[in-house]
Amino acid sequence: MMGLIRSKLVDEGVAAADSGQLLDDLESTDPAARRNAARLLAGQRDSVDALADRLRVESEPSVVETLLTAIGRTDGPRAVSALVDLLRDEDAARRNGAIETLQEMDPEVVLQEIAGLLDDPDSDVRIFALGVLHRLRHPSAACLARRVIASDPHVNVCAAAVEVLAEIGTPDMVADLEAVAGRFRTEPFMAFAVTAAIKRIA
Repeated sequence: MMGLIRSKLVDEGVAAADSGQLLDDLESTDPAARRNAARLLAGQRDSVDALADRLRVESEPSVVETLLTAIGRTDGPRAVSALVDLLRDEDAARRNGAIETLQEMDPEVVLQEIAGLLDDPDSDVRIFALGVLHRLRHPSAACLARRVIASDPHVNVCAAAVEVLAEIGTPDMVADLEAVAGRFRTEPFMAFAVTAAIKRIA
């Protein structure tokens, strides 16, 4: 038994040393080393902050993709929060990658983070948050989009919410869609989007 315990402790020590080296490799000047480190750190919750910090400054597309995958595989509230923060990123590739990764993560955890963003003062952030809901197959996602079309003052935000409902809405939301078309009756594209959405879910 003592031999087994000692072996386990040695293995954990080696793992900790390897993890420390991988964290150092995330800052390497060699993109291949950074990419390999991100791949090997995938799923390690203690590494989420380091992966997220690297992702915010990474410029090599292949490394960005690997970092996103690594954080996505880790899942959990911290990983989701790290990706949600990127919805404010000026870099479109990082931002869109974060949206796509969030769509594949635990919807319960993602929805907790996204719900608050739908009240963000920045209309672009609200639109990006709705982009996450677009493929998040969860009943609460449709309810959040329904709330948006009932109250958001920005036409483009409401249009994004209509697109969500066109994908995951239910027949009982038709009246809400008709109401938002009336609220933005001077915007022809809204009427078109609402009509298309109603045809899909009615």
